Amino acid sequence: SQVCLRMWQYLWAHAAYHLVRWFPRTDRVKIRLVLFLFSAAFLVPQFIVLLLDQSTRYCNTDLFNICVASICFTFFMIGFSFLFTFMEPVPWQVKFVFHVYGLGSAILGIVLLSAVIEGEQSCEEFVPALYYMSLAFAILSVISMAIFVILIPVWLINRLKWNSLLDRQDKEGCCYEPVRVCSCLWHV
Repeated sequence: SQVCLRMWQYLWAHAAYHLVRWFPRTDRVKIRLVLFLFSAAFLVPQFIVLLLDQSTRYCNTDLFNICVASICFTFFMIGFSFLFTFMEPVPWQVKFVFHVYGLGSAILGIVLLSAVIEGEQSCEEFVPALYYMSLAFAILSVISMAIFVILIPVWLINRLKWNSLLDRQDKEGCCYEPVRVCSCLWHV
């Protein structure tokens, strides 16, 4: 479930990249600060749950260790969000590492989503705060995975048949108008 959160974290950093670009280059300080504060705020519930005595109790899906790993991934999310809001353009190496992070998170998120479902009985009873935080993050992960599943075919079609859906240079394609209005639909 915490790895599911990582998929959600991937979506958060992706959204931060696009959100900052909606603002003029000379007026991005406030949005960068807000994004940093919101990103850092994701650590608070994780640390609170991690520090609860009951969180170390028995749970057959080992959610405690996953919570620790989740905190590490939250730091990566903060780092990617920071890089994406300050770098323009973002180097391809950073984008590549970010997408590897997202792919690994998605794969592990699917595996650990099943672990949350499997541990519903024992974890909910013995470590409720940890279980419900994991469940909430799993739900956010499913939502973020659904968004990417919907967008992946669009990205692939545009790559395979170059600029068929979106040609920014010629301002053509069936996706030009929605992307012009909401560039976050397209890519990092």
